[in-house]
Amino acid sequence: MDEVTLQIGKYVSLLIEDGCTLQAGIGKIPDAVLRRLTGYNDLGVHTEMFSDGLLNLYKNGNITNRFKGLHEGKTIASFCFGSQKVYDFVDNNPHVEFHGTAYVNNPLVIARNRRMVSITSATQVDLTGQIVSDSVAGQFYSGLGGQVDFIRGAGMSPAGVPSSPCLPRQRTAPSRASSPWPALEQEWAPPGVTSITW
Repeated sequence: MDEVTLQIGKYVSLLIEDGCTLQAGIGKIPDAVLRRLTGYNDLGVHTEMFSDGLLNLYKNGNITNRFKGLHEGKTIASFCFGSQKVYDFVDNNPHVEFHGTAYVNNPLVIARNRRMVSITSATQVDLTGQIVSDSVAGQFYSGLGGQVDFIRGAGMSPAGVPSSPCLPRQRTAPSRASSPWPALEQEWAPPGVTSITW
């Protein structure tokens, strides 16, 4: 965690209120946001991935899942990824349910959660609102996962917050992966494998 990442985490945490339902993606920025939520109450979880950041909030008493509106009292996820503590926590835990991604990532299911907040990150963005999350300067970096599904679902959720994928602004020449780009469809700014128009 560097200062820029922690500052982004602080800014994004200001979009979250007591009783919100969270989806947290993978990466430094979602982890930085989760670190800032230890003062919040009655958070819910409906996410593709259950990680150490969520475990810490669970153990701190911040997550109760009381006001989700769907699967109240339960954390809903498709898979977990993290330390052995994460796997030990979810093993036979009646408060955590795993469902297939066809269900968990369905925007209509996501939208049934109250005050849904999508916390994701990006690798590039351009001035037209195109967002790249799975590549860096045209080179494959990771899978897109459920990012688009959760942004759409959070946008349809009652009082939801479809937070824009976050990334630091880098002051580098266009020859390197920097942001924001004027446009992703340029010779010096290769398009991503996939992109989101925000």
